[in-house]
Parts: sequence; C-alpha cells; structure tokens
Amino acid sequence: MNVEYRTELLMRNHLKPHKFNPDRELKTPMPPPKKVKKMEALKRKGLNVNYPNAPWFSDNVEKINKEYLDKHERIKSGENSQFLEHLPAKRVPTPDRVREEKKAIHTKFNLPKS
Repeated sequence: MNVEYRTELLMRNHLKPHKFNPDRELKTPMPPPKKVKKMEALKRKGLNVNYPNAPWFSDNVEKINKEYLDKHERIKSGENSQFLEHLPAKRVPTPDRVREEKKAIHTKFNLPKS
C-alpha cells in the first residue's frame, strides 16, 4: 500500500482535476513536523510512504534518535525513578470498596420575569 502526503489543495486537484488549470502543476510543500512523525510511523509499519524531503528531520535522524535514548536513560536513572515502573496506576476495581450512592442536589433557579 502506498501513502502519499497531500495538502487539502493537492487533494482537491487530485480528486477534481477539471477545476484546475492543466498547464500549471502544483508543488507539494514540505510537511509539518507532526505529519512527518506520523508518516515515519507508517513507514516503520511497512507501508510505502512518499513525502517531500524535510531536512530538519531527514538530516538529523541519528541525532533525534540519540536524544530520545538519552532522555529515556535520564528518566530511568533519575531521582525517584523507582516509582516510575508502577506508573501509570492500574485501573482495576477493588472488590472490598464500599460504593455509596450520592444524593441528588436540587437547586432552585430564579428566572427573571419578562
């Protein structure tokens, strides 16, 4: 399966080419950082991904990966890191908890007379 990055304008041109000038070809702009990360995630899943070169990402892949690994290493070795393995807390109901039904709160509203 192929995934191709397109803006709204490019998508309209792709779906309705009769509404655009056939002599002019639209350029594909560089995708924003969030889109590049999503496209890279799709590429890791095995899809063929096409998007314009984003030099801030493609030229710095090794640096970005190193920063990611360093960050997680600092988290593991930081102060109070022994608590991190228990978080997030499990959301299983406790069987011995007594549940009480809350009473309804009734309030009166004074509406202005018209």
